[in-house]
Amino acid sequence: MTNTKRRMPTVGKCSDHLGGQLAPVLFNSLLEMEWIKPKEGRKTVFEVTEKGKKKFKEVFGIDTSELIK
Repeated sequence: MTNTKRRMPTVGKCSDHLGGQLAPVLFNSLLEMEWIKPKEGRKTVFEVTEKGKKKFKEVFGIDTSELIK
């Protein structure tokens, strides 16, 4: 990832519950681990990287090939 860090924007009042607090942490971690990346030419659309595909399957048993492209 480049030196410019992307951060998930805070939207609405989601931070007042556990899911709203965990979502940005998870999002930022996935970016830092390079499991996801911004889609070419897009700022708000992300895709799973090859590393992410392998790790999602290995760690969580998730087959990301089933995701809509």
